Amino acid sequence: MTAKLPDPNLRYQQDLSTAISRRRLLIGTALVAAIIATIFPFVVRSASAESVLAMHIEEQTSWVQNFNPFDLGGRRQSTMDFVYEPLVIFNDYDGGKPIFRLATGYKFSDDLKSITYTLRDGVKWSDGQPLTSADMKYTLDLMLKNKAVDIVGVSESVASVEAPSPTEVKITLKDVDTHFPESMADFPVVPEHIWKSVGNPATFVDPSPVGTGPTKLGSFTPQGFTLVKNPSYWQASQMQVPKVFFPVYTSNTSALSALFSGHIDWTGNYIPGLQHSFISTNPEFHHHWEAPGGTNSLVPNLNKWPTNQLPVRQAISAAINRQLLASEGESGLENPVLNATGLTPQLFDAWSGPVASMTVSATGSAAAAQQILQKAGYTKGSDGFLPRQTTQSSGQPIQSAG
Repeated sequence: MTAKLPDPNLRYQQDLSTAISRRRLLIGTALVAAIIATIFPFVVRSASAESVLAMHIEEQTSWVQNFNPFDLGGRRQSTMDFVYEPLVIFNDYDGGKPIFRLATGYKFSDDLKSITYTLRDGVKWSDGQPLTSADMKYTLDLMLKNKAVDIVGVSESVASVEAPSPTEVKITLKDVDTHFPESMADFPVVPEHIWKSVGNPATFVDPSPVGTGPTKLGSFTPQGFTLVKNPSYWQASQMQVPKVFFPVYTSNTSALSALFSGHIDWTGNYIPGLQHSFISTNPEFHHHWEAPGGTNSLVPNLNKWPTNQLPVRQAISAAINRQLLASEGESGLENPVLNATGLTPQLFDAWSGPVASMTVSATGSAAAAQQILQKAGYTKGSDGFLPRQTTQSSGQPIQSAG
């Protein structure tokens, strides 16, 4: 397997217990910042010994000094993780509970055709100027006028934008869209006083970003750059990491060598034999965290025989050794999903309802699969299970009604 480095979407937050969200992990504990990744190994060191956090989040041959939040292909992943901050985050691990960041709240109109955001008072840009509703309105209007920078699809939903007060933004929608706040999860508010002089915002290579996030650019070279604590950040007192260093590594192999030798503190790389190769070598300081993700599943063809037959699908499910797939196919890093819905625990507990108590076998059983087919009227021939008669014109076996 190769390294899997999804968008890390890192944020800081005082209370870790409420910090995990759909696209971000918010952390404000001493020493650490975190990346949502399939496998997330890290080294913990004492606070007195640590002044720089070395982090590997994307593989490159060299860095390009581009922090344009609208450039999805060229920007540094750390742009949205550290330099900017969202309006609100929805915590999928807590039934979609909103965690307010730049906004302190939002409210739909009675007809659900508009929504008003209230921005947090006292937030400043990293250059010291205040964030106001005019900045949010400017960013939304920029997206409406230029689809190349509309990275969250506001042009599909938004009819117009108003700023009735310095802390309020009213967005009139084209139609009812109760999902609109969630669609804004990756919306980057940019400073009007900086971006109004940018010629083409889609191609602008922003070398010195001005954001509202916890860090700002420190130093930059093609082989490594640093982000340092933003003293203007509205939660600056919670920032316990003064500097984050991003070195260049071109492959999973070179990144792992750096991790094992202590040159990286935090990474999202895949490690073969994670427990043996990394955790067990220094269990006091070597740790990993794995975010619940999408369920690995079989998707049967419901229009073709035999998987269009319910008993066949039930038998396949009964025969699968989910525990074996988890231990060998996922290196023991993912537990099998054993509820009947197939929905990933933690992410979808709030939505599973009464079927959450319906479980399937962890180890599977060939005998159980055979019983299901036999009860449905299938009989076993010399070449396996077959229906009781084959009367379909196509020659494919079918189960008789009797």
